[in-house]
Amino acid sequence: MPASTDTTSLEAITCILDGARDFRTPGQKCFAFGMAPVAQIFGSVLICLDEELAKTRDRTLRNKGIGERTIQTVFGEVTVKRRRYREEIRVDGKLKKGAIGICWMKRWGFRRTIGSRLV
Repeated sequence: MPASTDTTSLEAITCILDGARDFRTPGQKCFAFGMAPVAQIFGSVLICLDEELAKTRDRTLRNKGIGERTIQTVFGEVTVKRRRYREEIRVDGKLKKGAIGICWMKRWGFRRTIGSRLV
């Protein structure tokens, strides 16, 4: 879309209406023009939230590294790099419940059997 000081510039209107045979196509073009910056801003917000979580996380959660995620949102796909964590396991092989607040296995009625104990 051409940059212009006039909000109703003829160049901007013809750029949007270029090749449009119906009203839906210009609407989709306007939506795409508006949502691309919103997706970038949302990605920046997610990165800031991830950094804040890294500062305030429980120290029993260990950082496994940074992985790339693509999220489908209303305004398009957003790709962010975020930290991945793993939970420490106790000597007897069970998860530390304090690291996650509650035991997710009990919450969903899932039972996990451990074949060999960690030493």
